[in-house]
Amino acid sequence: MNIATSTTNKIIHSHMPLSYNEVRKLILQTLDERPQGTKVEVPNQQNYELALLDYVQQLETTMSTSIVGIADAETEPIEPPSARVAYLSQVGVNQTVTYRKFVDAQLNPITVTTDETNVAFVVLFWNTNYWQVQTVMIPAYSAGGEVEIGAVRFDIVQELKTSEQQQARENINAASQDNVDELANVVYTQYTNLTSQAVPDIFEENVETEVTLAWETKFNDQPITPDSIEVRKGDAVLVTDPDVKSVTDNISTTQEYEITAVIKGIVKAVTVTVNAYRRMYFDASPKESIESADVLGMYQQPIKPSPAGEVTVDVGANEYLWLCVPDDMTINNVTSSGFDVPMALPIIVTVEGKGNYKCYRSAGPWTAGRFNGIIE
Repeated sequence: MNIATSTTNKIIHSHMPLSYNEVRKLILQTLDERPQGTKVEVPNQQNYELALLDYVQQLETTMSTSIVGIADAETEPIEPPSARVAYLSQVGVNQTVTYRKFVDAQLNPITVTTDETNVAFVVLFWNTNYWQVQTVMIPAYSAGGEVEIGAVRFDIVQELKTSEQQQARENINAASQDNVDELANVVYTQYTNLTSQAVPDIFEENVETEVTLAWETKFNDQPITPDSIEVRKGDAVLVTDPDVKSVTDNISTTQEYEITAVIKGIVKAVTVTVNAYRRMYFDASPKESIESADVLGMYQQPIKPSPAGEVTVDVGANEYLWLCVPDDMTINNVTSSGFDVPMALPIIVTVEGKGNYKCYRSAGPWTAGRFNGIIE
C-alpha cells in the first residue's frame, strides 16, 4: 500500500478545554477521517491526546467529580454518599469488559464492548446513587487491516509520550491521590466502628468485683480484626493483641478504661466507665431515730446512681417509713398515689464499713400495710 505523508501540523494545546463533540471530531480527523493513504502524525496524535486530557479535567471541574483511579473488571470502587467520583478505564480491540462492582440505576453491572476496529476510552461516574458510563470509541486499524503504531495512544494514565503530557499526568495523579486519600479517610471513618461494653457496668462500692470488658471492631457492619488494639486502665496497658476481644479485671471503686483501635488505618477510641455506688437501704421501723446496725438490718436496694424511682415497703402498725441513702445523694420529695408524703429532715448516720448516710423518716407512723411510692 502506497502511503503518502501528510503535512506535519503544529502542536496545539489550547488553554480553553474543548467540548466532547470537539474532542471527538479531533480524534476522528487524526485517525479514521484523515486523508486516505496518510499516516497518523505524532503532532496530530498529541493534539487529540492533550485535548482528551483537558476534556477529562473539564469534566472533573464542571461536574465536581474527582478522578480517583483506574478501573478494571475486578476493581471495587469507593462510593461516597455525598461526593461524585470517577474512574478511568480502557477496553481493547474486540473485547467485552464487565465492571462487576460498578452497578447502574437498574442494578446491572456496567459493560463496555468494542469491535474489531475500535478501542474504548471509558469514564465511569459515581453520581452518589449509582454508576454511569461515558465511552469514546477510537479507531485502531488502518484501511489495510494492519494495526498502525501510534494510532492508539490515548491512555493518558498508563502511557504518555511527551514531557508536557507526563507533567500533566503527574499533576493529575497527585491531585487525584489527594482526593483519594481524603475520600478514603471520610469513607473509612464513616464505615469503621468500635463498640464496647462492661459487665457489670455498675457495682457496689468498696466490694471487690470482677468486671469483663469486651469490644468489637467492624468495617461496613462486618466484624474485622483491627490493625492494632490497646486497652488501658490508667497507665497500665491490659491488652495489645488485635485478636483478643475481651479482658477481665477486679476492681472495688469506679474505674475508667480506654480502648484505642486502628481499623484500616483509621483510629477509633472509646472510653468505658464502670461506676461504683454505695448501696441504699429502705425499710420500716417503730424507732424515731436509728443507728448503724438498724441501717444494715434494712432491705438492701439494687445498686443504682440515684434513689429516684419507685419504692415499695411493707409497714407494720405504728411504724415509720425509713429511706437511707449515701450522703452524696439527696431525696427531694416522696409521693404516693399522686400525693406528697410528709418526710422529716434527714439525720446523718455513720454506717459501719459503708460511710455516712442520710436517713429520711416519714413525719409520722403509719397504719399496717404496703407503702407504694415514688422518690424524686
